[in-house]
Amino acid sequence: MEVKNENNEIKTQVNVNELKVDIAKVIKNATSEDRENSDSFEDPTKPYSPTSTEIEIEDFTELEDNLSKLKEDRMLLMYCPDYSLLNSAKLALIRKLLKLDNYKCRVLGFQDKNKERTDLNLGIFTDSKLAENSNTIFIVEVINESSADTFFDSLFNRAQRGELIKSRLKSNNIFVLISYTNYSLKEKAKEKKSQLYFPQWFISYEKYLNYILKDIFPENDDYIYLHESIVEQKKYGLFEEDDEGLHEVISKKLEEGKRAFYEKISGNKQKVEELKANNEKRIQKIGPEQLIAKHPEVKDLLYVTAFFPQLRLREFIGLASEIMANKVYEVHTEESYINKKGKKKSKAQIKQVKLVDEFRGNADVFFQKAKIEEIKTDDLSTIVDFNEPYLRKEVKQYYLKKYPNYVKDQFLRIINLDLLFRYDVSYQYIENIVRLVAETAITDPDFYGKKLLYELGLGKFINKDDDDPKEDYIKAILDLFNNAVERNHNLYRLSFLISEMLEHPQLKKSIDKFFSFLIESCKAPEVVLEILRRLRYSENLDKLFWLKRIFNESGSDKMEVMQNGYNYLILLGRQSTSDIYDFSKRVKQWWQDENKDYEIKENELHRFYGISFLYSYATSAIYALPEKFYGDYPSKYALFSNFYELEPEDIAQKINFIVKWIFNKNLDGIFFNNDGYEFDMDTINSNADLIEHWSLILFGKLKKKNINENSKLILKTILTEIKRNTNRLTRSNLRDAWFQKTNYYLKNEANLKFDEIKKRSLFNFRRKNLERLIKYFDKSKSK
Repeated sequence: MEVKNENNEIKTQVNVNELKVDIAKVIKNATSEDRENSDSFEDPTKPYSPTSTEIEIEDFTELEDNLSKLKEDRMLLMYCPDYSLLNSAKLALIRKLLKLDNYKCRVLGFQDKNKERTDLNLGIFTDSKLAENSNTIFIVEVINESSADTFFDSLFNRAQRGELIKSRLKSNNIFVLISYTNYSLKEKAKEKKSQLYFPQWFISYEKYLNYILKDIFPENDDYIYLHESIVEQKKYGLFEEDDEGLHEVISKKLEEGKRAFYEKISGNKQKVEELKANNEKRIQKIGPEQLIAKHPEVKDLLYVTAFFPQLRLREFIGLASEIMANKVYEVHTEESYINKKGKKKSKAQIKQVKLVDEFRGNADVFFQKAKIEEIKTDDLSTIVDFNEPYLRKEVKQYYLKKYPNYVKDQFLRIINLDLLFRYDVSYQYIENIVRLVAETAITDPDFYGKKLLYELGLGKFINKDDDDPKEDYIKAILDLFNNAVERNHNLYRLSFLISEMLEHPQLKKSIDKFFSFLIESCKAPEVVLEILRRLRYSENLDKLFWLKRIFNESGSDKMEVMQNGYNYLILLGRQSTSDIYDFSKRVKQWWQDENKDYEIKENELHRFYGISFLYSYATSAIYALPEKFYGDYPSKYALFSNFYELEPEDIAQKINFIVKWIFNKNLDGIFFNNDGYEFDMDTINSNADLIEHWSLILFGKLKKKNINENSKLILKTILTEIKRNTNRLTRSNLRDAWFQKTNYYLKNEANLKFDEIKKRSLFNFRRKNLERLIKYFDKSKSK
């Protein structure tokens, strides 16, 4: 609401009632992770049917060791460049597990409806919707899908490393097998090993190559001859050294047929003998420099093949044609004529033709010159790639070193093609574009980084130094997100691009400027929020910084954005698990002093949501914890989950931090409850309910014979810190709140039917639990 102050200036007055937090909605949102409506959650898994692509292997030497790790840690990442070998190892593990118990098997893939879902992360296996699937083996098929990036990133978030996830999987008797064939993901897994809580199994293709060959050539022991020949030929450079290269070469040669493969290996033996005779150690391979020198007209084709690997034929032809447009090609021909003596003569001529026309008319010839070919995939589509896999890496490195300006020119040309948000291009195409432009942008972040975000997919350029984009450009940006049907698609693509950019620290400034542009110029903080939600597992993005800006710059007409931002804040806290105290300290920097009265100002709304954070988090974590975990030690409740590894003085320090926060006087009037949850909403009653629930989590919902001594110590520390950090009136009000609750339980117990024994026991236990809390405070009146 706008009002005028004493100086007749228009000021925005904040309606505190609009900011109030509905704790019921917070609980519902937080306990269903990031899904806005837990009832609409669709199970992304389906029953698992083993495929026929299994190789008979006598013994995986690492099987028993990885089975032991899987039993202990409940999750295993499995990598191999060959899907059949990977699948064989996976099935071997599953058969071992099935001997232990009658497990169900379900699979999570990332195709079809799951392709653009952003809620598929490691946490779904501990979510209540999937936790119902106890005694289950979940098989996660990442394979090569770029749509699985969000899930894969969630494996390396520090929040996911704690004992909490492992203990939940174990308590539900769940195993998770994650299999993938993507080499770039393998490199990420190796690089971020210290951030990964679960074990990995890298399955060697070369080690089990003899079994793979035996599966293909079972007759007459041909596989033995082939395996020995390949091992020898590999030493002389006829096969790639690394697992991935070896797999790619052999797979490609096998696509020509078994007979052709056999003849190729046999023919290579002659090459090896020639190398030995000439005292040469390795075969000399043709490189990109020789290809371009011999056939300069294929320079663009080599570029597209190296920088856009495995494109569909239609996409390859289209992109190559765009890059060749407006270029000419000299064709050398001979013209025949009859001279004066009547003899037939020929004369050499040089004719200039359009390169793209010559390519389209003679594509097969161009392919042969560039050493590229059409390849049939498993789904019978046709892709284009080099016929010698080593060329892809060598050509790319050669272009980056010898033709850097050419590579940058292609980057600018690709931006103009308006590709990022198009529906008619494959995910492989988008993945190639995103990685190419991110790699190019780091060469000049101020120029290319800005173009990357502001212009890619929009097909228009703005002046490099123009910090105030024109209205039509702002409209073009907003149009990407205004259409409800296209919104999710466009946000997914944009988030994918930003995720890749975040891997390069040099581009952080470009991302910051773009987010600021969306908030300030476009007045679209909701777009930034949705990008943050999709990138919540990225460790390279300061999400709290941008949340703070969203809270402060959304304006009073964007209350829904701020409420959604608050839900996201709680989600980030829940994602932090064992690091919740470090996360909370960062949130507390938004307001710092619990003894200070904070006035709610339009440009400081982050204080309001910061003050309310810990109570909302603590409450939602209670409802996220299944009752069967009540009374466990180590506790699985998020705020107490790492106490088992701390000294008593460290536990006291953390509890002191919590108590000071939840008894902060600024919490008065922040919450309301609209949905029948147990928590009363004035500060005293809400804290009384919270502490009661903590005691139940520590001691159990029903009386236990032996309560863990550490659980007793934690509760005693909580009550001691409350005594130390509250005044006499507050403690008296707490006792009164608990006393009223005992009467409530007593009345409910009296109204039960005679045969409702379980409910009677529950009310009786909870009443006595409160009497114990009251007694503790009565032992020593306030000092």
